[in-house]
Parts: sequence; structure tokens; C-alpha cells
Amino acid sequence: MFGQILFYIVYDSSDELAKPNALRSAAWSARAQKSYTAAFGYPADTTIPDDADHLFGHYYVVALVW
Repeated sequence: MFGQILFYIVYDSSDELAKPNALRSAAWSARAQKSYTAAFGYPADTTIPDDADHLFGHYYVVALVW
């Protein structure tokens, strides 16, 4: 059975989204979790994905598979 694939365009002025989870600042991770909770209505059960693809400038695309 196939799951859903959702693509998100993300703007990150700090470009920390492009870094591996271990290299992201605690402040950035807290903001990302807060944004995720606001968008989806519940906290992320894992870390924010670290496989974002750079589009241009501070814009990235992230694919989430359910």
C-alpha cells in the first residue's frame, strides 16, 4: 500500500534546516518544534527532517512520507 507524500516549501533565514540535526542550535530546534505543532496540531514525534533540498536563497523543499 502506498503512503502519502507531502512536499513543503520552507523558508529558513538561518539555513539551519540544511544542517544535520546534531548541528542545529537548541533555539532553532525549539522554534521548529513550535512551528510544527502550530501547523499540525500536535508535537512532532521525531526530530525535524534533515534531508531538505535547497531551492534558492533561504528556500528549501522537504518531503514527508506517511
